[in-house]
Amino acid sequence: CLFEAPLDTQLREIGDRWQEIAMTDLLARLLKMTEEELRIERNLDVAMVNIDKGKPDDAIAACDRIIKSKPDMAGAYLIRGDAKFVKGDIQGALDDYDEVIKLNDRYVAAYCSRGLARAKARLVKAGTETMADALDGALDDFAKAIEINPRCAVAYFNRATAYAERIARPGGFYWKDYQKTVEDCDKAISINPKHSMMYVMRTRARVSLATKTYPIDESPRD
Repeated sequence: CLFEAPLDTQLREIGDRWQEIAMTDLLARLLKMTEEELRIERNLDVAMVNIDKGKPDDAIAACDRIIKSKPDMAGAYLIRGDAKFVKGDIQGALDDYDEVIKLNDRYVAAYCSRGLARAKARLVKAGTETMADALDGALDDFAKAIEINPRCAVAYFNRATAYAERIARPGGFYWKDYQKTVEDCDKAISINPKHSMMYVMRTRARVSLATKTYPIDESPRD
């Protein structure tokens, strides 16, 4: 999934014995790599570090080097797309995410990232009066990510965020979106209970449902 915990955090969670096994597997994988594969791994690491440091252009350059030598490297397109997204080049990010999915249509992180980019593109381009309908593409991507990996907490949270964004726009208040926001937050929290924003979003949606702060014609019907 796109925002997975760092490797060291994941290893601590599975205990010392599993850490030993995981590190052994990682070492074995590294030992089997060719010089070219190691170079690609280094460039991927450089790209991700540069994104974290707020240097998307450097990350893009590192991914460009990988793609030039290995044009079927889906991970390089994904990271380059993330860098473009950070930079504000939403269409460029969408193009890269599309390429990832062409190469591997089971790549969960690509659907999560493309969904975010689609939502951002619609926020930038669409008028507020049409925003209630403008996030459908993003919702489709998050649904696909969940279909592939029903344990991906980020996909549920992203989809809840998209529902909440649709609610927040003029003309976009739907009782069903409040309910779906709560349901997706419930699922995300059951998978990853440490994400504080999930609780915040769920509480806001629950308050809205409890106080009936949605249009009468969108209220639940028997």
